[in-house]
Amino acid sequence: MKQTLILLIIVVSGCKSGKFFLQKTPRFQLKEAFFEETPSAIKEGNSFAEITIISANTDDIENTEIKGVYFKNQFAKLVSKDSITFIASIILPKEEALKESKIPFELKSDEIVVSYLEKSKEKFALFKIKRKESLDSNKIPR
Repeated sequence: MKQTLILLIIVVSGCKSGKFFLQKTPRFQLKEAFFEETPSAIKEGNSFAEITIISANTDDIENTEIKGVYFKNQFAKLVSKDSITFIASIILPKEEALKESKIPFELKSDEIVVSYLEKSKEKFALFKIKRKESLDSNKIPR
């Protein structure tokens, strides 16, 4: 009986981890994914990043609900700017806090995971992201 209980726990734990399976061929492709970082106005503060993803085609995301993005060990909800552009904002953690953050994926500094719903089922897709230098003087803290 004890062995059956242990086996059941292992099977249930294994199924739960499958919840975060990355799609090999996601329903949509990105034309562009980038983030703009704004440094903190004070030395002890955290930087801020605005993440933008642009779908390659409106038909690709027509029946897909884009939920959010995993980036720099954090999750941020994506908001639709127009039919193909989505934006999220996050506060970037300090280096020591970055190591403590827990997300269900191990990402490189140039990777994001987009969370989306397709036919009411949550799915995840890995994409590359680029850093874009901001020339907007309004984003520079004073």
